[in-house]
Amino acid sequence: MNTKQIIRFLHLRNVVKKIYFPIQKIMSKIRSALREDDQSNSFFLPYLEEEDPVYRNVRDGNGAPDVEWRRNVEELWRNFRPYANSKFREDIQEKFYPFWWEMFLGSTFLENGFKLDKTKIKQPDVCIKDGQRHIWVEAAMPQRGEGVDCVPERQTLRETGGMASYMPNEKIILRYTNAIYDKSKQFQNRLENGICKETDPYIIAIHSYYLNDNRNFVGIPLIAKAVYPVGDLYATFSHNPSETETDYGYREKISKENQVDIQTSIFLNEEVDDYKGISGVLFSHKTPCHYSLVEKDFVFVHNYLAKNPIPLGSFKFAVEYFIEEKEDFWELKPYEGNV
Repeated sequence: MNTKQIIRFLHLRNVVKKIYFPIQKIMSKIRSALREDDQSNSFFLPYLEEEDPVYRNVRDGNGAPDVEWRRNVEELWRNFRPYANSKFREDIQEKFYPFWWEMFLGSTFLENGFKLDKTKIKQPDVCIKDGQRHIWVEAAMPQRGEGVDCVPERQTLRETGGMASYMPNEKIILRYTNAIYDKSKQFQNRLENGICKETDPYIIAIHSYYLNDNRNFVGIPLIAKAVYPVGDLYATFSHNPSETETDYGYREKISKENQVDIQTSIFLNEEVDDYKGISGVLFSHKTPCHYSLVEKDFVFVHNYLAKNPIPLGSFKFAVEYFIEEKEDFWELKPYEGNV
């Protein structure tokens, strides 16, 4: 090899180096990004000693119900993933049911044509885009409580000898009012810190999984009785069967065992401003392991005094309850447009 050939070879090698090594760096970044994407596409994280046992069963179970449940959860994650905050998968690994409810809510809105924005860690759980403003949705799954006012665990038919077990409605309602109070205070703090705007509608979404309030929606649901002064259903009998009448009693408060009164008319109380920032309460009792994205059981209770109300008929996947003002009274009734 003569001198000219050696010079040409060295020059060519330098050119190759200038092209090859940058390409290698680019390819390395692409492969790394693809690995990260594959990992984030998978909903379940590796084993963690402190993880929720329910999460572990859903991830690792081999039975037919486990496989079906796992498939449902992965389907929800595919829908909700672009809108979940950066810590969502770590959070749900530690507390499965409450964060499942958050994911189910987001998927429900998406499946019903709503557009979402990705949420940040300090924001409410779900953010619906509504023109130039946001509709914030805060998920809550109240626990049974403690002490004498706690909601007892529901007994199985085997435990009761085949008899239906009694669930104390007033104690369940108290758990709902407590959750609404907590989430209302949380929203006030977000307003003060500029995280949410005064003109943004705010919805509290409650799931009754821990409270076993999973009855079908016959009559006015308990969640509506937590915010409006509706008591128990009663009947007035007559010797003439055709004159028998049924109606609901009036109840604006429930007394706890310690004699403290809890208001159950917060959506009609003009004197209290704390709850006027709540646009309404969304409710579901759908069991996490048995649900469909096509058929959902939801109730939405509109706040009569809301600063930022949700238009009637907005949630066609829910039975919407609203107040109709009569000449000398109010009537709480379901909106027939969604039936």
